[in-house]
Formats: sequence, C-alpha cells, structure tokens
Amino acid sequence: MPVRFPKPLEPKVTVKICGSTTLGEDFALQYLDTFSKLNRAASITTKYDTTKSGTNLNITVDADFRNVPKNQRMPDFPEEISSLRFDVDSKGTKDGFEQLLNQRCDISMASTNIAKTDYKKNGDKLAEKYIGSDAIAIIVNKSKSNTDSLNGEQLKSIFSGRDKTWTVFSRDDTSGTTRELMEYLKLNQLTGEKVKTNIEMLKKVAENENAIGYLSYSFLEYKNADVHIVPVKESAEVNLAPNPTNIIYRRCAMIRKLYFYIPSISGDKPPETKIANLLYEYATTETGQVTLRNAGFIPTSNIQDYREPPKYPLFDNINEVYDGLKDSVLYTALFTKDSNIPREKDRDDLLKWADKQSNEDPLVLIGHTDNQGSVRYNKGLSIERAEEIRTILKEKGFDVADTYGLGQQYQKDKADESRRVEIYSLSKLKEVTGVTE
Repeated sequence: MPVRFPKPLEPKVTVKICGSTTLGEDFALQYLDTFSKLNRAASITTKYDTTKSGTNLNITVDADFRNVPKNQRMPDFPEEISSLRFDVDSKGTKDGFEQLLNQRCDISMASTNIAKTDYKKNGDKLAEKYIGSDAIAIIVNKSKSNTDSLNGEQLKSIFSGRDKTWTVFSRDDTSGTTRELMEYLKLNQLTGEKVKTNIEMLKKVAENENAIGYLSYSFLEYKNADVHIVPVKESAEVNLAPNPTNIIYRRCAMIRKLYFYIPSISGDKPPETKIANLLYEYATTETGQVTLRNAGFIPTSNIQDYREPPKYPLFDNINEVYDGLKDSVLYTALFTKDSNIPREKDRDDLLKWADKQSNEDPLVLIGHTDNQGSVRYNKGLSIERAEEIRTILKEKGFDVADTYGLGQQYQKDKADESRRVEIYSLSKLKEVTGVTE
C-alpha cells in the first residue's frame, strides 16, 4: 500500500505587507509569528527569498488555521480562512507608500510619516497608526572611536561629501531612515556607497577604516557589532547617544515615529483586507507593543517629554553591573522552556514570598533565558518574563521601578534554573551603580 503524505499547505488568501526595511528586516517576522500564534495557528512556516534583492527582505509566512474554532481566534478574524499567507516585501518606506497607493499591497510599514514624503498629497487616502518610536544612530568604525560627538553642521559636511576624511555609507532614497536624516540635515541627497539594510550598514562600517554610517538604533541593541556610536550634539538637553532611556526622555537627537498604513475604505472588505486591518489594530494592543519592544523599539506609551524627570532612575548598564548585583537577589521566579508565564506552582510560590514582604522599597526585575534560540529571541523572551512578573507583583500592591531583560547572557549551570526572573530592590541597584538621586 503506498504511503500517503499530508497535502502541502497552499493558502488561498495572501496578505501583502510592504514598506520599511527597518520594520521588515526583523520586527515583521516576530510580529506575524505572534499574531498567528495568538489566533492558534496549528503550524507556521517561514521562507526567505533572497533572489529578489540578495537580502532577507522578502519573507513568506504560511499559517495553518484549519480546525481552529472561531472562539479561539480574534473576534474579527474571518471564520472562512483556513490558511493564510503573509508576503513581506520590505524594500523601503517610499516603496511601501507607492505599492499601497497603487493597490499592490494590503498594509504598509513606515519609518517616517507620509507627510514628509512625495506622497503627502495622497495621505487622506490612507489610515495611519503610530505604533512606536525609534532613533537614528550615527555609527563609525572603531578607528574613529575617539570621536566624542558630532553636531548637525559636521554631519551635514560629511554626508554632503564636503568633508573628505570619512568613508561614507548611506541608504538609498526609498529608505524612511534616509528621508529622516536628509530632513534633519536639510540635504536633498546623501553621498556615500549605498547599502540596502541595517545589517549591511553595520557590517560595512565595522569593516572599513574611517567609515561612518547611520541606522535604526534597534539593531545596535541586539547585535554585537564592532562599531562606535557617536552622540549627536543638538543642544544642552539633547546631546547623548541613543539608548532606550535617552529615547524615552528625548535626550538624544533624531528620534522618529514608526507607523502602519492601510487604505481608508468602507463597505464590504475581502478577507485579505480584513486580516490587514487586524494586523493594523493589533500593533497598539498590549501584546503587540511587547513584540515591538522585543524588536528593540520603544512602545507608544513610553515616550515622555525629556523635561519631565523620570520617577525613578533608569539604568542603561545593567549588563555591566550585573556581576556586582547578582548576589543580592531577593527572589527568583522560574519559568519552563519558551514560556513567558510561570507555572501555577511557581506563581503560588512567588505570591507566598510576596505576602511576607513589605513593599516600601521599589523593585527592579531582571529576566533571563537559557541558550536555546537566537540571541534576539531570548532577549525578547527575557523581557516578556520580567513584564509578566511585574504584572503579578503590581496586583499585590508592589511598586516596580523597571524591568530589564538580559536574554541568555547570564546562564546558570542548569537550563531550568536559567529560565528565570530575578527580583532586586531599587536601593541595592542604586548602591551598586553609585546612583544617588
């Protein structure tokens, strides 16, 4: 009797996603994976097509929803969809606007506002959603690591080609990141050898002496690139290098917003449009924002006016001071493999510990993982775990100053002990770091 193999999944509904390389290069895949799992996809298959651009900017994600009942999907998820294909083509923000306005894609990702582009007159045809924030980082080769800062005029001289002492790399004009930098420097174009992606920019600047370039800060947080980040000196208040704290409190230059766009249409919608609308709305939900944060961006609720001091000090060097802090842990909450929710027993143990504590001193939570999975995945998972413990402790009346995720950087001897969130007192962290405020 011949062996029967399962029929390959061939989705009949395809949702086309286009636009920003910054969002498409890494975030899009995480976002679609989370969205599919939220709707209980039985399987998720990802394929990269490098033939179109020589990069991983063309991604196909197939999700199987066969046998998933309606009550286990999002309320507006079309019941008739049994399988779904997401086709991601992230050539750049400008290309995304063009494709969306010409009805060649269903949702566009953007790292700049449409009002700043050549398509601004068509903005009323699209619905816009602000999904998070980012900053453009100026990076230089380690041979230029003595460069303490650069101001706008110096950058303008470099990226216009007047200053010949640098090897300049830039992105083409389809890039929203390029558009933002051009606007900041008041230039009509940028000089330099063109690169297609943030990852390629990191590689080029790291490999070439006297090199300078720019990219989304989010790619620096997770990549061990051999480059130097140069602060852009804009004013007395805005003069620091980008990092999450400086972006949140607007202490660095070139902070920009990130967006989703969909067509403004009413009436009956085809299935792919309904799914695109769900993706659009999901971005600002709590879980959508966690995914955004996991990819290195700043959630919409975090951005503050830099003149407003934070309630508690924020620490950008947790990984640098961790060795001096780790012996002062108050409690360790454990997790199972790949889970961001503690088991019932581990949750009960945490609550028993909490019942015995006074909540006078604010707490700091640091999440960790084992070494299974990519560095970026584990970084995100460690943050999710810390956020889950924050939620549990806040329900008990505790004041949590902040959460951090160190991924797989600090593992225990046993994997099941590595999957953890450690609880510390804010006063101890301030003591270790020397912070007096």
